[in-house]
Amino acid sequence: MHKYRKAGLLIILLAVPAFIFVFLKLFGINHYDLPTFHPVRDPTTGEVALNGSDTVYYTINGLKLSDVRTGEAFTEANLRGKFSVVHLLPAECGDTCQKALAQLSRVHDLTQTIPQLQVISIKETGNATPELDSLLKQNGANPNSWIVVSGNPEEVSKAAGEVLRLNVNIPEGMQTISLSNRLILIDGNRYIRGYYDAREIDEVDRLMAEIKVLEYSQSLK
Repeated sequence: MHKYRKAGLLIILLAVPAFIFVFLKLFGINHYDLPTFHPVRDPTTGEVALNGSDTVYYTINGLKLSDVRTGEAFTEANLRGKFSVVHLLPAECGDTCQKALAQLSRVHDLTQTIPQLQVISIKETGNATPELDSLLKQNGANPNSWIVVSGNPEEVSKAAGEVLRLNVNIPEGMQTISLSNRLILIDGNRYIRGYYDAREIDEVDRLMAEIKVLEYSQSLK
């Protein structure tokens, strides 16, 4: 009788973890929801707009720039269905800027396994230059997935400000970070999903992890 009790106890100890594993495998979904930034507010009351019980969020609209390599228009249509990491590339790319580009090259490496990912550099002034091409090549930029866009000063200012929200209504923690070191993540529906500091390795690690979260979330749909 004592032996049977031991055997029964052993079976229970082995079966319970197996049952939990099977249950989680079949019914459990581990996920991490990314925040969505910039809820739309009523201009009169300041109240957050709702669609039923769901909050309405700002979507990227009114983007009017040009691809500096091809001269083709670059608009919000180029963001649809993509995961876009956007930053501002200053006219003079000094040491801090080059460090940021080195971190962005790590992000760009994800395009090898996440083809819908693109890195977008907004160049403050001018067209493509041999120096810019050389700098991007040093960081492994593929022109099909690392796109440099620009426009006249008014277009660039509008794109970085009211359109892409790189310097308008940004989270408090980002306000002390220079504009050229700010990164934003935009999902395929043109919602802004994250802000990051390009100078910090752990921030770029977080960005890369959250890109993978977006990809996983998309795969569930």
